Amino acid sequence: MIPKKVFYNLIFTGLLLIISTICFNSNLVIKTVDIKDEIEHILNIYFMERCSSFVTGNYQNLENQFDLSSKYGKWSFEHEKKRIDFINKWCSLREIKLVNAESKIKIFSIKENKNSIKVYLSDITKIGYIYLNQDEAPLNEFSYGTRHSMTLIYKNGNYYITTDWYNDPLDDTIQETGTPAQNIIESEASKYIWVKYDRKKAVEYADKYCGANFYIEDGYKYNKKYRNFADLGGDCANFASQVLSDKEAGGIKMGGGWLYRNGEASASWVNAGAFTYHMLYSGKAKLIAKGKYSKVINSIQYLSPGDIIAYQRKNDIVHVSIVTAIDSMGVPMVNSHTNDRYHVPWDLGWNSSDITFWLLKING
Repeated sequence: MIPKKVFYNLIFTGLLLIISTICFNSNLVIKTVDIKDEIEHILNIYFMERCSSFVTGNYQNLENQFDLSSKYGKWSFEHEKKRIDFINKWCSLREIKLVNAESKIKIFSIKENKNSIKVYLSDITKIGYIYLNQDEAPLNEFSYGTRHSMTLIYKNGNYYITTDWYNDPLDDTIQETGTPAQNIIESEASKYIWVKYDRKKAVEYADKYCGANFYIEDGYKYNKKYRNFADLGGDCANFASQVLSDKEAGGIKMGGGWLYRNGEASASWVNAGAFTYHMLYSGKAKLIAKGKYSKVINSIQYLSPGDIIAYQRKNDIVHVSIVTAIDSMGVPMVNSHTNDRYHVPWDLGWNSSDITFWLLKING
């Protein structure tokens, strides 16, 4: 039989071990929460600094975000400089002034490693602009979404970004697999069928699921009913097809090789070029104009919310977007996936001289 004194000592020792374990684990939890909160706070500041740089055109304050001693930290900073120069050049060409910018981030994961912190997040940035030559200069707004894979290190009392990978809607590049452009056979593409098409619902759907809607909760989300083809060449045509066809959207009936079933889709559903040609040759759409910016600019006025713009780089159609609004100067604004855009001026990000625009009017 264990003496009472020994018994109580054992109980006391056990309680101390339990309390110590609880305290230790609590410290770990608190530390993890503190790190998450701290990283989220730091990144909110960083993204707001990037917004400020858009408006001012000054990117000097961004240097402190990056580890410029690392290869990819320096590259990431140079990319931010490039995109600020890019949008300011576009503004100058279009006689536009950016007046405000705001960022909203959603952190999906923070993983602390021995020497670094990995972060995966979504950002939606909203930008306000005015036309310099417009009376009373009404405010226009657009937003775009980016998904970031970031690595940060902590040194000298600060967090620095060593990598920041993301597809940039403002960059004059696109990663989608293109389809060689064809010469349209007028006699075949000019046939006309009237389709039952709800433009209002199509635009509402495009706004809800574009992945870049700053104004709604979870505006970064896609419609989970559909497969995301971004990793298989791009999701822009898949999204455009949804906007035209889904019962909650435009409601145009599938058919004629334009199909989506159980996560599988036809080429004309998911490929930008095949989608464009299907719309034209099936008679669902007619070609308003095709050419460089200077050639199509006078025809852009004939597009309405719910219509389509296709983008050809050199000989390949690489992207499609949906017209969803018209700004104060009558300029169409578009939504798209890959990259995610909400009411973005139709030519922003497509300034290269090798871009050919296809303006498609849906017959409905």
